[in-house]
Amino acid sequence: MEKLEAILNTIFQRANAPLLPEISGSCAGVATHASKVLGWVRTTQLAGMGATFAAEAQLVESAVRAGAHLCWKEATTPCYGSYSRMLQASRLNLLLGGSSTAYDPAGQKQCTGGSL
Repeated sequence: MEKLEAILNTIFQRANAPLLPEISGSCAGVATHASKVLGWVRTTQLAGMGATFAAEAQLVESAVRAGAHLCWKEATTPCYGSYSRMLQASRLNLLLGGSSTAYDPAGQKQCTGGSL
């Protein structure tokens, strides 16, 4: 268990932590890296080390939520141009525990000439 903990810690420090600013700062970062870092969190849970890595998991979850919120803002501000992109951003935020009121596609305005 000590070796596994050391390996998981090394993966977080070397591979995941450097990605967190990109994930929290851009929709592209979420699309590119979120599954990797969330997979690491899931691995810690499956290994029975969720409590050991709780602080790191919180950093990952906060970064992914921030990035997902940016995706929503990009897809809907000032209006939505692509309905499918808006739905994808809504679904992502809801899967991450976001409010169905905050990420409701029905309340969004379509841009002139929008697409599906």
